[in-house]
Amino acid sequence: MPSPVPHDAMGTVRELLAAVALRLRLAWGMATAGMVLPVALGLAVIVVLLGWVA
Repeated sequence: MPSPVPHDAMGTVRELLAAVALRLRLAWGMATAGMVLPVALGLAVIVVLLGWVA
């Protein structure tokens, strides 16, 4: 039984999925950086304050 979806349509779907996956990976990378940077800055501020107080 042949596939009801033509091959060019399958290629388009594959391209769309690849584009979505790329965007998700970029968004994940940005979200990870967005979580890591404030934590790193917060730790740096705490270390500086502790060094200043001590």
